[in-house]
Amino acid sequence: MNSVISKDAKLEAARAWKLVFRSTDPFGWPFTSSLQFGRVIFPTDGCQLFRAQFEGLAQIARMHGETHCYLAVAEGHESIEGNDNEQILLVDLSDYESYSKLHLTLENALYSTRGAWGLLISHEMHGVLGGDEAFISEADEVQISTESDWLSFLSQWRDERHKEWVSELGSHVEN
Repeated sequence: MNSVISKDAKLEAARAWKLVFRSTDPFGWPFTSSLQFGRVIFPTDGCQLFRAQFEGLAQIARMHGETHCYLAVAEGHESIEGNDNEQILLVDLSDYESYSKLHLTLENALYSTRGAWGLLISHEMHGVLGGDEAFISEADEVQISTESDWLSFLSQWRDERHKEWVSELGSHVEN
């Protein structure tokens, strides 16, 4: 089950956010310098993950000792700090059903309670996953993202107008 975190717990969520994200823009590399490795997850189920994607992410997080992650709306915000009106959820990574019932329609982020990894999900049906080398290697093993995801993503965004941000993203993600 997912739960809204308390006002006091928001401070901890904000600390974890700062360790993971430098931006809320899923059309580029949104992660801090400590998260240099990544993958594109494409397509997503709108602004949410499909079951296999969620369960793959959950499996990797559990390998790193995490059973929950934060979920915050990213669209329209540069950071979660100072957004007292926004709810931050603590998502149970063993409960896809509760996650799927959130019916998210805005860009959002799932991220580590320890600040070790993050996933920014776009309204354009893609997610950008960032972590350290070991985390992304494990993501490859559980196939949360495949080379065909990356090639499909590139095909979707092949237009010259998108060349700059797709290139920046590609320098971090080599599915």
